Amino acid sequence: MINLLKDYITRRSPEIIDAIHVEILKTVKELSIEEDGRLLDVGCWNGAWTLKFARQAGLKASNIYGIECIEPSLTQAGEKFNAHYCNLETDNFPYVDGYFDVVVCNQVFEHLKQIYKPIYEIWRVLKVGGSLIFSVPNLASIHNRVMLLFGAQPTSIRIMGPHVRGYTFKAAKDFLGFNDYFEIVREKGVGFYPFPEDMTRAICRLFPSYSHTSVFVARKNSSALPDWVAEMKVRNEQTNFF
Repeated sequence: MINLLKDYITRRSPEIIDAIHVEILKTVKELSIEEDGRLLDVGCWNGAWTLKFARQAGLKASNIYGIECIEPSLTQAGEKFNAHYCNLETDNFPYVDGYFDVVVCNQVFEHLKQIYKPIYEIWRVLKVGGSLIFSVPNLASIHNRVMLLFGAQPTSIRIMGPHVRGYTFKAAKDFLGFNDYFEIVREKGVGFYPFPEDMTRAICRLFPSYSHTSVFVARKNSSALPDWVAEMKVRNEQTNFF
C-alpha cells in the first residue's frame, strides 16, 4: 500500500507544483502592485515562473529580480531579468533595505539548514507594507500522516531527498509570525493526496493544515528592527550543531 502511495505521489508531483505556481500567480495579481513596483524571487531557478509572476503583476522588466545559487539556472535567469548569485544560508542579499514591494519564496526553506538569516534578509529588503508570498511542503499533510502511521518516511523529508527541514502548516505559520516579524494576512493549502488537485480545492480551503503544501501571504508592518534579531544570531550559531 505504501509503495503504491509513493508511486502515485511521484506521478502527481508535477500537478501539485503547477497548482502552487497558479496560486502564487493569483496572489500576485490580487496584491495590486504599482507599475513601478519591484519583485524579488528568492530561489528563482531558471526564471521562467519569475517572469510569469512579474507579468501577472504588470511589472516592467527592469523591476524584476531573482537570486539563485545554482550556476546554470542563474545564467538562464540572468538572460531574462536582474538575477544575482546568493548563498541564502551565509550571504546578505545584494539589495538595500526596503527595496522590494513583494518577495516570492516558493519551495525554498525546506532545503535550508540555516533559516534565520534568510528570513531576516527577506524582511530587510521588503518595504514597509510589502508582501512576502511563502510556501513550503506540509510535513503534517494527510498523506505524510498515513505514511508515518505505517512506519514509512514522509515524502516531504525523504532520507535520500533534497529536503533538510520539515514544516507543519502551524509551524510554518508560527515561524513567519514569530514576534510580529510579519503579519500573516492569508493562509492556504494546495493539493490533497491521494486525490487529483482539481478535485481538492474545496477540501484545501476547509482543511489547509492537511494539504500537501502550505502557502502564506505575510506583510511587513514596521521598519523597526525585530526584537528577535539577537536571538536569531544565537540560533544561527546553534543551528550548526543540529
